[in-house]
Amino acid sequence: ARAQSTPSTSALASSAPRGQRVVRSWIKLDLGRPIPPTHDPWALGDAFAIECIGRVSTKVTLAELKAANGGAWSEFSNHSWHCVTGWTCEALTFRGVDLDAVLRCAFGDDALASYACVYQIASDGYTVGVDSRDCAGAFLAVEDGGGSMLSREHGGPRLVFPALFGWKSAKYLQTIKLLERYDDDGLGFWEKLGCHRRGRWANDERWSENAAGVWNWLAWMTNLYARFGGE
Repeated sequence: ARAQSTPSTSALASSAPRGQRVVRSWIKLDLGRPIPPTHDPWALGDAFAIECIGRVSTKVTLAELKAANGGAWSEFSNHSWHCVTGWTCEALTFRGVDLDAVLRCAFGDDALASYACVYQIASDGYTVGVDSRDCAGAFLAVEDGGGSMLSREHGGPRLVFPALFGWKSAKYLQTIKLLERYDDDGLGFWEKLGCHRRGRWANDERWSENAAGVWNWLAWMTNLYARFGGE
């Protein structure tokens, strides 16, 4: 199953953010690395656990998160997914829990005021850091709009940051690490290769100036895929 996207003609015709074009379906992009067999939320279901590292280290299961959320997942509807390479998929629906609720479940209320960066580590080795100022409205997407575990091809469960481009959302999430500073230790895979530290789509924060040539080429290749195979 995949997150539901049911764009109407009017939705497809709507104005996407600067530098973006609307596509009909949520395009699959990842590093192409193998996923360890131990990372299997699709088989484990509510027993699947995410490691959380802050002042203490712990693990929280999906069952614990659901219980902390009143016994059911919240719905996050009409979400637009903006890829740094230039495409936007609209009207996605997810079910899950607010990031704040995840952190409270793992660390208690004190965690919410004591971090500057949410550093994500994926089971395939992907890493990415998110500035705490960009976490408003962030949530853990556990299921798609139909109530099935977010699919393997889209790497669920994963954190989603509505204000940021999609690369800031690590597929195959294994670990959430809270950092007291967002310095070089908080830079992830793409940031080290030239992507912007913040990645806010509304500000068109895609990449650093000295990396623009590489990223413009990648955007061109991805748009070819979107036009001829990804839509």
